[in-house]
Amino acid sequence: MGGATNLYQDLTLLERIGDGDEQAFAVFFREMAPVVRAHIRCILQDDEEALEVLQETFIRVWLQRDKLAAIEHLTAYIKQIAARQCFTVMQQNTLRKKRLEEHIPVAVVNNEGEHLLSYKESQKVLHEAVADLPAQRKQIYLLSRSKGMSTLEIASELNLSHSYVRNALSTAQQFIRERLRKAGKHLPVILLML
Repeated sequence: MGGATNLYQDLTLLERIGDGDEQAFAVFFREMAPVVRAHIRCILQDDEEALEVLQETFIRVWLQRDKLAAIEHLTAYIKQIAARQCFTVMQQNTLRKKRLEEHIPVAVVNNEGEHLLSYKESQKVLHEAVADLPAQRKQIYLLSRSKGMSTLEIASELNLSHSYVRNALSTAQQFIRERLRKAGKHLPVILLML
């Protein structure tokens, strides 16, 4: 793949995402996230808020996944979603500040609060599932997700065979996905590791 700007040309990948292929979405996310993150940081100065907007942006992209293959300028489309999310955060911050100045307790102004709660619940289930993985499988999973290492890099780092690392990672993902499903949460695992 020739980088994020040419990614939308890979229709096979986008069609796989449209069919709900989470691994294809993980590839797409890894290519697009740095470009989108840089765009968000131009608008928001807070790292934590920028990370939340990045998360929300790709959740929205995932929810619209069946339309991706038909979008002509995909990078611009995703940046537009991110910009709208940035402005929503800025409006919420302004409203929150105003309410604090008026000494009125901050209430959930819209359903964004419910969405955030759902995300936090999903994160809790995810972290519990990761904690329950056998030690080596957990180490492999965290090297892949937290440090962004490839299965070849992990195999080299831990002095394990590549096929063992691939199988361990796949088993870990299935275990976590099943935990999320049982808890009534379903987002691609890649989004939950931000």
